[in-house]
Amino acid sequence: MILTMLVILNLCCSVQNTNRISTKQHHITDLESRFFWSWDGFEDYLIFLLAFTLPCAFATLLLLDSSLFVESLGFLAVLTEAMLGLPQLLQNQRKHSTTGMSVNMVLLWMAGDSFKTAYFVLKESPLQFLLCGLTQRVTGQEINIGCVKNCNAAGVFVLNSLLCVSRTVHHPKDIQPT
Repeated sequence: MILTMLVILNLCCSVQNTNRISTKQHHITDLESRFFWSWDGFEDYLIFLLAFTLPCAFATLLLLDSSLFVESLGFLAVLTEAMLGLPQLLQNQRKHSTTGMSVNMVLLWMAGDSFKTAYFVLKESPLQFLLCGLTQRVTGQEINIGCVKNCNAAGVFVLNSLLCVSRTVHHPKDIQPT
């Protein structure tokens, strides 16, 4: 997965460099916060990833026996995943539009979050996993509400069906086995 992301990042950098109008390039060594993660060279991303990953790996190796460290690291990982939809939500609110977003992608995203949250509930996972799933559901729900305005009636029907499923997932004690 990481290798695939690096290949895609390399492709994006190549396309960006061939379509560039400006001659000004931005590199990691510029140390300007407004250009963070907007560098032109793939090598800049690799340097950052190594500079971030190596100290984190070393700290993890040293503190692997500390349950506080391991739990904190796990919580940060889950929190990071839970916040993945936040930039899209903020962009939609800033633009007051969801134009250009694929309704199918949003519905599948919401379905995936619903199934993941259901799994966490049914398997009685630790609280941080449930909070992650619920946070993603709430964020996804806000994005979906914006997308409903751009959907046709069939999209609204599918969205409402998924909402009903997600409500039953959040309240599994209400479901009686048959």
